[in-house]
Amino acid sequence: MNENRPPLAVFDLCDTLVAENTTVGFLRFYAEATGTAALKRALSRWTSRRSPFFYLGTVAHRLAGVDLGRRRLLAALAGERKASLREHADIYAGNLLTNGGNKVVLERLRALEQAGAEVIIVSSSIDIVVAAIASTIGTDYLASELEFTGERCTGRLTRDLTGNKLAALRDAGMPSGRSVHVFTDNRTDRLLVRAADRATIIIPRGNKAEHWAGAGCDYIQL
Repeated sequence: MNENRPPLAVFDLCDTLVAENTTVGFLRFYAEATGTAALKRALSRWTSRRSPFFYLGTVAHRLAGVDLGRRRLLAALAGERKASLREHADIYAGNLLTNGGNKVVLERLRALEQAGAEVIIVSSSIDIVVAAIASTIGTDYLASELEFTGERCTGRLTRDLTGNKLAALRDAGMPSGRSVHVFTDNRTDRLLVRAADRATIIIPRGNKAEHWAGAGCDYIQL
């Protein structure tokens, strides 16, 4: 461990720092703000429990580990302008942190900052949203990356951090022997949790208090 460098505090975003899935939340916000018909149709098809496609996506995710619904939702962004996405992501981020932030976790983030830790948000949500939230909070970030051709979104990802956060941190040159404290609610972050010196597991509102990461972790029930 490098005692001369500050500890690293790694925060998940969705259902950890904020109380929603920010990819879906942003896409709903964007669809309502812009009236994008293709995105509205995709949201109705892949997020409504009244739709058979919702259950198709659930089965695909459970049996094959493929998030088909997420792929289809992002595909509906094809052709959208980067400037428009960024503008609406900034508005969405401000609204979300005002009305949907998890206060107790945000307080932990600020306390660690004040104690001298380096804080980074590492999220599998799309980068255009995570960047806006990280900028509002005042932290660095790593996120799944939307693909653009020129100024237009292709509806695809060039990098997906789902299950790959530890590798992404290492690719970015972190943690480099420093003490690492991870905050997450996400079971796909198991590798990251195991590699950390300390982990705090967030149990979102309405979820059972399952200590899925083991007895060696701290737990916060929201």
